[in-house]
Amino acid sequence: VLWCTGYCYDYPFLDSSSNIIVKQNKAVTSLYNHIFTIDNPTLAFIGLPYSIVPFPLFYIQTMYLSAVLSNEITLPSKDEQLAWLR
Repeated sequence: VLWCTGYCYDYPFLDSSSNIIVKQNKAVTSLYNHIFTIDNPTLAFIGLPYSIVPFPLFYIQTMYLSAVLSNEITLPSKDEQLAWLR
């Protein structure tokens, strides 16, 4: 499912169990590699970082997501992902 929500980050369709942290509608801070929710890695976000060259980043992020979802790449442990957030 693809949701195009624009530049103000707001996800009212996600409940608090998703552990998505949005700061002032401008940043999502609880994602590993700015893509994956740590508690549910099948919930992913593409294109959130800004001040970047968008389309090459989107391409790289979708390739990474595809590799994870097809089990070509394994995400690190939950503890390692949480450490990445710090």
